[in-house]
Amino acid sequence: MLVPRVALTARSSNDSIGARIVTSMMVYNTATFGIAPDNVIPGYYYWDGIQWKPFSEQRGIYRNEVTYHAFNTRNFCNNCYYWMPSAGGDSPDDSETSRDSYKNIWVAPYSGRLLKVIIRISSDSSNPGDEINSAYFLLSVDGNQRGSDYTYSCVEQGCSFSGSGTYSISGEKFSVDNGRTVIITSDTPWTFNEGQLLSIGWFTDNITEDNDYFVTAVWEYYILN
Repeated sequence: MLVPRVALTARSSNDSIGARIVTSMMVYNTATFGIAPDNVIPGYYYWDGIQWKPFSEQRGIYRNEVTYHAFNTRNFCNNCYYWMPSAGGDSPDDSETSRDSYKNIWVAPYSGRLLKVIIRISSDSSNPGDEINSAYFLLSVDGNQRGSDYTYSCVEQGCSFSGSGTYSISGEKFSVDNGRTVIITSDTPWTFNEGQLLSIGWFTDNITEDNDYFVTAVWEYYILN
C-alpha cells in the first residue's frame, strides 16, 4: 500500500487535499508546521471528517525526538553548576557558581515528556581518574529547580555512584572518568509545556583538572498531544 505524501499546514485544514478529501483518508505528512494544538509534525494522519488525527494519538504521543547539546570548559571548579546549551547549541563556557543562574535556556516549542538524558564526558587530559566528581543531575522548568528520584546507569565501566542526593534533588551522586557515559532516567515524569523555559545540567563538587572538557548530552523525549 502506497500512502500519499502531503505537506499538511494544520490539523484543522484540508487545503492540502481540497475537494478530494473524504472521511478516513490516510496520508503521510511531511511538514512540521503550526502552533499547538493545531500543529502538525511528520507522520501518519487520517481525516476524521473535521480534522487530521495522528495515528499515534491513541498512545498519547506523537513521536520520539532527540536533541543534542554540547559545550566545553577550561575551568577548574569547586561547587559549580553547568547548564547545557539550547538545542543543537555550542558554548565555550557554561559554568555558573549559582544554582539560580541559567545559561542558554531552551524555549520548548511544544509540550512533551523527557524520558532520559545521556551525558558523555571527555577531556584532553592524559591523566586517569574521575574528571567530574560527585555530580548531581539538574532540571529547571521556568526557572524552578525540579526534584525527582533519578536513576543513573553506565554504558561502560569508568563511572561510579555513591550515597544519596542531599542538595536540591534526590538520587545518587555520579562520577565520570574520561570518555565515559552516564544515562539518567526517572520514575517521575519530567513533563513540560509549550513555551516553558527549560535548562538541563548538573551540580558538581569539583572539576578535578584545569583542562578542556567536552560534554555532550542527549535529551530523549516524547511530544505530548
